[in-house]
Amino acid sequence: MKRKIITLLILTLLLILAACSEEPTPEPTQVPEVAPPTEAPPTEAPPPTAEPAAEPTEEPAVEVVAEPALVPGAEPVEEMVVESDLAGRQWYWEEFQDTADITSFDVPDPGQYKILFNADGTAGIKADCNNVLAEYTTDGSSLTLALGPTTTAFCGEESLDNIYLARLTEVVSYVIHEGKLHLNLMADGGNLVFGTGPLTITPEQINLDSQGLGTTWEAFVIPETPYDQSQPPGPKGMPEHIEIRFGGANPDNNQPLGPVMYVIPVNAYRAMWDQAGNATVSNNIESIQDVGFNLSLAEINGLATLPVEEIPGPNDLAVQLGRAVPFGQVNEISATQTGYRFVGRWAQDANPVTDQNLYYVYQGYTNDGYYLVSFWYPVSSPEIADDMSGVSPETMEQFNNDYSGYMVAETERLNGLGTDAWAPDLAVLDTVVASLEIEEMPSAGLQGKTWLWTQGPSQPGSSELVEIADPTLYQVTYGQENTLAGTVQVAADCNLASLPYEINQTGQSGGMLAQPGPVTLAFCGEESYSEGFIYSIQASQDYRVLAGGDRLELVLPAGGGTLTLVDLASYEGSVTPPEPEIGEPKATVTSAVGANVRTGPGTNYPILGVAPFGVSGRVVGVSEDGVWWAVFIPGAPNNQGWVSSSVVAVENVENVPVTPAPAPPPPAPAPTATLPPAANITFNASRTTINAGETALLSWSVENVSAVYMFPVGASYVNYPTSGQGGKEVRPGITTTYVLLVFNTDGSQSSASIEITVINGLTANQWTLQSYSSPETGYRTPLPGTQITARFEANGDLSGTGGCNSYNSGFMAYDQTLRVYTLGASQTLCIDPAGIMEQEAAYTTLLAKAATFTISAGQLSVFDNAGNRILVYSAG
Repeated sequence: MKRKIITLLILTLLLILAACSEEPTPEPTQVPEVAPPTEAPPTEAPPPTAEPAAEPTEEPAVEVVAEPALVPGAEPVEEMVVESDLAGRQWYWEEFQDTADITSFDVPDPGQYKILFNADGTAGIKADCNNVLAEYTTDGSSLTLALGPTTTAFCGEESLDNIYLARLTEVVSYVIHEGKLHLNLMADGGNLVFGTGPLTITPEQINLDSQGLGTTWEAFVIPETPYDQSQPPGPKGMPEHIEIRFGGANPDNNQPLGPVMYVIPVNAYRAMWDQAGNATVSNNIESIQDVGFNLSLAEINGLATLPVEEIPGPNDLAVQLGRAVPFGQVNEISATQTGYRFVGRWAQDANPVTDQNLYYVYQGYTNDGYYLVSFWYPVSSPEIADDMSGVSPETMEQFNNDYSGYMVAETERLNGLGTDAWAPDLAVLDTVVASLEIEEMPSAGLQGKTWLWTQGPSQPGSSELVEIADPTLYQVTYGQENTLAGTVQVAADCNLASLPYEINQTGQSGGMLAQPGPVTLAFCGEESYSEGFIYSIQASQDYRVLAGGDRLELVLPAGGGTLTLVDLASYEGSVTPPEPEIGEPKATVTSAVGANVRTGPGTNYPILGVAPFGVSGRVVGVSEDGVWWAVFIPGAPNNQGWVSSSVVAVENVENVPVTPAPAPPPPAPAPTATLPPAANITFNASRTTINAGETALLSWSVENVSAVYMFPVGASYVNYPTSGQGGKEVRPGITTTYVLLVFNTDGSQSSASIEITVINGLTANQWTLQSYSSPETGYRTPLPGTQITARFEANGDLSGTGGCNSYNSGFMAYDQTLRVYTLGASQTLCIDPAGIMEQEAAYTTLLAKAATFTISAGQLSVFDNAGNRILVYSAG
C-alpha cells in the first residue's frame, strides 16, 4: 500500500510540473537605491577614424551590464510595483545573491531546479532528482511557501537540492522585473533569482494572419516536457516553447498533426536530446537547415521534420516541395524566410495514397536562427481518393505488384498539380507562414550582433585555411542605419574599417554587398591576417546564419571560400555582466566592434574578456583621472571590470565615487638589445597628374629593412613584393594611391604614399559599348537601334542601360583592376529588335566578369581573369 501511495504522489508531482498557462505580462518594479559617490564627468568615444594610424587607441568596446532588481545590499524604494500573478510560467533557479555578497553563487544547471506556481495556490517544485508539492499564498508583494509531500532520493554530493529547498522555506516576498523572478529571504538573508528558461520571446510579440483558417488564433507558452524514451512509438521531449493554435483549440487537448504552429528554441531542444544520448533532434536540425539553404538536397521522401511529437511514422511521401516565402527577395516583415514546405504523409504501414493523413508541413528557422518554426495543417485534394474505399482496382493492382513504381508515379502526378488543387490552397497556407511576425526579429539574420572570425581562408581564394587563435582580434558588426542598409564595422587585429553595405536578400540566409570605405593601414605583424580579413568582409556576397543563431558563414564569390564566425555573446571569451536597474549609474558600449574589459584602469592591465556593442552595466566607480569606469562584473577581482570612457556612454554617474586603481601588473623588462639603424626611405613619382592612357614612373630607395612592397591601395600588399631599390612604370585608369610599405629590421613598419591623379579616367565619362566578345557569343557589335552604356561614379556606383533595361550596381577600381558587384536591373521585356534580350543577358554576364581595364585615346577596354578582352566602350 505504501508503494502505491508513493507512486501516486510522484505521478501527481509530474502532472503539476507539466501544467502550463499563458505567460503574464511583466509590470514595472522598484529600482534599488545607489549609494551617493563623488562626481566624475563622462567621456564618450569618437567613431573609428578613417585616417591610417599606427594602432587603434583602445580596443573593441565592452558591453557593460549591472545587477538585477533587489541585488545584494540594495534597498527597495517605496514606490515599488510588483506583479501579483506568479502562475503559468516555469521558473528556473539561476543564482543565489547573498546580501553581504560573500556566499553568492550561480546555479550550474538551472534546468534541475524549477518551480511552477499554479493558479489554485499549489506549486510544483523540482529540486534536482527530487520533486515537491507545495502550497503558496500572496498578499501584494508578500509570498509564503509551505513545502508538502517530497521525494527523498539522494541526488549526489554536488547537488544543491537541500540548500534550494531550505531557502524556499525562508521566502517572504517577491518581485518580477525584466523577466526575472526574485524571491527575497527573511532577515535580509539574500535573494533567489529565477529566469524563464530558453524562451526569449513572448506570445505578445507574435502576430499572424491566419487567412481565415480559424475564427481565431492564439499563442501559448508550453512548459518543458522532459525527455522520455519510454513513450511509444519512440522518445518524446521538448523544451519550453510557444504553440500557435487555430480556431480556439486548447493546447491541453493537442492531437498530433495539427493544425498547429510551433516556435521552439533550437539550442535547448538540441541539448535536451543530446544529453540523453539521442542524436535524432540534432540530425534533423542540421538536415532542415541544409535543405532550407538548398532545396536540391531534398529527397522525394524521408524529409526531415520536427518536433518528434508530430511524427507518427516514416515519411513515405513528400510532394509540392517549395518555399513558403519567396526566396531571393527582400522581405522586411516575415520572421521565417529560409525554410521549405511540402505535402507529406507519415505511414504506419504501406498503403495507397488517399486524403487521409496528408499534411501541409513547413520547416524552417527564424531569421536569427534561434527558433525552429514548424507548421502542420491537414490538407486534401479532389485528385486523390478520400479513403481506401475510393481507390480503384487498377490502382490497387499497381500498388500490390510494384509498390516502389506506384509511389514514384504518384509523386510525379501530385507534383504536377497546382496549389489550388489542394484544400486549403497551398498558396494560402504559404501566406500564413510568410505572415509570421515577431517583434524585434531582424529581417537579415546577420544583423544586430558582433561576430568573431574563427576559421576560413587567409584571404579570398587562398588555399590556406587558418584557425584563428584569438578570435576577439577579428570582429565584424553589421549595423543598421535602416532595415536593409548600414555600416559594417570591422576590427581586424590592429586595424579598423568602416564599410557601407546593403542587404539584397533577407532571411536566415541571403545576400549582401559591401562597398569600399575608410580603412586604417597599420602593420600588425607577420602573423596577422588583418588585410585578408578586411578584404574578405568587403568581398563577401552571401551569408548563412546556422541553426541555433550562434554561428555565421560568409560566402566569398567564385569559389573563394567561406569564413566561419561565432556570436560574441556565446564566445567563451565574452563578458556578460548583469543588467542594470532603471535609474542606476549606467555605462553602455558605443563601439560597434565591442570593448575590452580590464582588471584595472589602463591598457597595461590584463583583459578579462570582450563585451559586445549595446550592452549596459552598472557603474560602481570612476578612475582618478576620469578616463576609466569601473563596472559591476560578478566573479571578477573585486567584482569589478574597467572600461575606457572612449568606448562607452554613461548615465546617472554624477555621484559615482572615485575608485582607487588596483596594483598594476609588473612592467615588462626593458629590451637590452641594440636597436637597428632607422630605415632610410625615398619614394618619388615622375609626375602625379596624367591623362588616361599615359604613364608615370614610380621610383624608390630604402635601406636597413627586411622587406619591401609597392602596391596600389585596394590590392593585397603580399602580392607586390619588390627590392629595396627599384622603379615601376604605372598606367592607372582611375586616380590611384600607391604605397611603399617597408618592414624594418626591428619588426616595425614604415610607409610612404603617392597619389596619381588621372584626368579623363574611368569616372570622367559615360561609356557607350562598341563591341563585346566571349566564347559563347563570338565577337559582336550592338544590334542596330540599341545602345548599351555604363557610368562609373566616383562614389563607387555603377549604372547604365543594357539596351532594354536599366541596371545599377557597385564597383571597385584601382590602378587597372576593376570588380563589378551583383547587378540589379529593371524587368521590362523588349521584343524589338529581335535578339535584344539575349544581347542584354550576354552583356550583363560579361560585365560581371570584369577583372582589369585600360583606357587609351578615349576607348575603355575591359578584360576578364584570363586576360580576354570582353567589352570595348567609347567615351560619350
